[in-house]
Amino acid sequence: MSDQTTHARMLLAEVQAAINAGDLDTLRDSSNALRGLITALFANEAFEVASRLERALNEDDLLRAEDACRRLRETLTALHPLDVER
Repeated sequence: MSDQTTHARMLLAEVQAAINAGDLDTLRDSSNALRGLITALFANEAFEVASRLERALNEDDLLRAEDACRRLRETLTALHPLDVER
């Protein structure tokens, strides 16, 4: 597994933990970093889902953020089996 893939897994875990904690500042930072990494590493579909996550966060919408995080996890797993954990 590449360093970038490992970093993507860590960022996604940070996003999920921040959603669980209701920590919008960390959510914004982590999702922005994840989107940047995905731009360089993964397919357009994953980029679009990460963008939806950021839009949800810009609107302080935790329910949409949770859905986007789930969809992003599914998309990343489909692109490369990362063994992504919740």
